[in-house]
Amino acid sequence: MSGEPQATGKAYRAFLLGLDDVIGAHGTAMLLRRGGIAQYIGNYPPNTEERNGYLLRYFSRVTQELFDIYGARGARAIVQRVGRAQASRGLEESAALVSVARAAMKLMPLQQRVTMVLERAGRALQDQIDVVVRATRDHDLFYVEIQHCPYCVDWKNDTPVCFAMIGFLHRVLQRATGGSETIEEVECCAKGAAACRYRITLNPE
Repeated sequence: MSGEPQATGKAYRAFLLGLDDVIGAHGTAMLLRRGGIAQYIGNYPPNTEERNGYLLRYFSRVTQELFDIYGARGARAIVQRVGRAQASRGLEESAALVSVARAAMKLMPLQQRVTMVLERAGRALQDQIDVVVRATRDHDLFYVEIQHCPYCVDWKNDTPVCFAMIGFLHRVLQRATGGSETIEEVECCAKGAAACRYRITLNPE
């Protein structure tokens, strides 16, 4: 078994199905082939909690291929949608828990709702992927820091590239904020940072 950081079958499957949702199964197959991980074409991982060699760099390889094919601007839109699709699948699988949490959140102030959602999302990510997630607040700004981010493993770039995580965060925050937040990746491992860091600014109506 590899000592590299891995994801569960459920997490990698959600990523591939998210790609299918956005670019279609043929598009996903092309990316897997170009990324040197063709063994997953038509052979997506099972929806389980097991880590059977689903390396985090596989996420990064596919994302790099999207950048190579579509350019930074085109890839940004695609991978954000993939991140949203991943989060949506996770929320659907825990619909009962989400409905209870949503009812409780209605009684909370906005910033408290955001804090709760980010903390729960961080724990969920750590359960599914070999990452370390830390959510903090600085006055009206919120930050999410992710070590071993799967979307930029072994990737060097002049600008941040983890737009899938931005899409993911937008989706999980939607129930707390109504989708009125701005999320920026202010530090990225692809640029040489020790961790990827996202700044969340609330824009209440």
